[in-house]
Amino acid sequence: MLSVPRVALRRGTIAVEVASRAAIYRAQQVRCISAKDVFNYTAQTAPDIPAMPLPPPPARSIEEMVEAGESVLGELGLLSWWKPSSYFRMALEGIHMHADIPWWATIVCANKSIPPTFAQLKEQDLQQFKKAGRGKPINN
Repeated sequence: MLSVPRVALRRGTIAVEVASRAAIYRAQQVRCISAKDVFNYTAQTAPDIPAMPLPPPPARSIEEMVEAGESVLGELGLLSWWKPSSYFRMALEGIHMHADIPWWATIVCANKSIPPTFAQLKEQDLQQFKKAGRGKPINN
């Protein structure tokens, strides 16, 4: 006879018992509580469900709006009055729409006209700074 320690034999029998219990539990059906049990509610007593609403019609594409000559900024969510960049965007679109200049030409015109404007403003600021600093002594 083989010598098997009692502990190993005991562990083996416990494992067999657990496996057999699991098989028994899987074989039994367990019915959970349902809404019918709690509320006495069945599908026959349910009120009629209204028909699903129709989706909104599709919005016009950007190409269609450009062909119609309408503003595209609002459709793209870029139209706001809070930021200076929005003012610049609206100015670009106004030039593009009212002067019938293509976008690329509008951007080139803006890039060529803005630096001289800011250069004049910077020159005026420097002159005012010089005037304000004439009467003050220089601290070394």
